[in-house]
Amino acid sequence: MYTQWWLAFPLQIKSYFILPFVENLIFFFNIEVVAYLLLAHLSAPEVSPDDINVASKFAGILVLLQNVFGGFSSTQDSIVALQALTKYAGLTYREIEDLKVLVKSSKDFQHEFHVDKKNRLVLQKVSLPEIPGQYKVEVSGNGCVYVQATLHYNEPPLKSDAFALNVTTSSKDCSQNSLKQFDVYLQVRYCSVLKSYLSFCFL
Repeated sequence: MYTQWWLAFPLQIKSYFILPFVENLIFFFNIEVVAYLLLAHLSAPEVSPDDINVASKFAGILVLLQNVFGGFSSTQDSIVALQALTKYAGLTYREIEDLKVLVKSSKDFQHEFHVDKKNRLVLQKVSLPEIPGQYKVEVSGNGCVYVQATLHYNEPPLKSDAFALNVTTSSKDCSQNSLKQFDVYLQVRYCSVLKSYLSFCFL
């Protein structure tokens, strides 16, 4: 059983996160379970390179499921997941030496970020001029940097054919009299389609 979200994933991403001993990947979408698995691999008295290798896959899944603000779908998930990612970051920390991150499009746009020891915890961002578009990220230097692309959009709610509301006033022009008194006309329509396929409308 797979979700539509999982089926929409590119094959190379799915193959990267498939572990040899995991038969059912549906639990990967339980953020809390993945976070505890990551903590379990990193809580041994001595963490081996193999443990780090497996933990990196769990950390990659958690990062993939983060929202635009760095949190997760619920407070409980955020607490456990951020604790696990913090422990992972502490064990895999590397010094940063002037990283350069170049973001460029297939056209003329390009922007360069600089990350060093002084600003490594500072959020840097830039607005992409063309959406949708093709962008490439090139990183040079020594260290690790987290790059995330986010999309904000507004989708208006679907209008229901079953319910309609129309409000009008008796005077559309504003005058001295209309400031004190005016008539409001409400027209409400509700049509209910029952299982018998009979339709009732009230006006």
